[in-house]
Amino acid sequence: MVHCMYAAGPSEAWPALVAAERGWRLRNLGLAGEAYLDPLLARTIRDAPADLITLELGINAYIGGGFTARTWGPAVCGFVETVRDGHPDTPVVVLTSLAAPGREQAVNSAGMTLVEIRTATARAVRVLQRLGDRALHLVDGLTLVPVADAAKVYADGLHPTPEGEYVLADRIGAALGRIPLPRG
Repeated sequence: MVHCMYAAGPSEAWPALVAAERGWRLRNLGLAGEAYLDPLLARTIRDAPADLITLELGINAYIGGGFTARTWGPAVCGFVETVRDGHPDTPVVVLTSLAAPGREQAVNSAGMTLVEIRTATARAVRVLQRLGDRALHLVDGLTLVPVADAAKVYADGLHPTPEGEYVLADRIGAALGRIPLPRG
């Protein structure tokens, strides 16, 4: 779920590039600045056919400050569990926030840093995995775009340049390629 603000066009956003490279059909529900784990979006994903679901979670919630340390983890769990209701065996990949220099240690209006959001996202995923969700996968966004690489990837410290979309496609595509997909 990503909007890809500076992509050269819809077919050159990283999700489209990954899908084209792997021969996948794509449904990108990325909403510019609006990824707040809305129940309606979770139900939309739940009700749509999918062989693989990716959720990039955290940066918009951090920027908007809509979640506290107490509410973010349960919101992630609830969103994933709603999606899971319609896709009990479909691989779901949660990507934590990619690096965002200047935001990593800055405290947002809800009292959280991006590092804390990333940590809470990973913790929520691990809870669901411990509860038995074997088709839920976690990819640490810092392994995809470390802080040191951000200037090479981003136009504005947050959104990838057109060239950065290709960098993300290579890195995220490789991570997704390690996820076992159902046969069919």
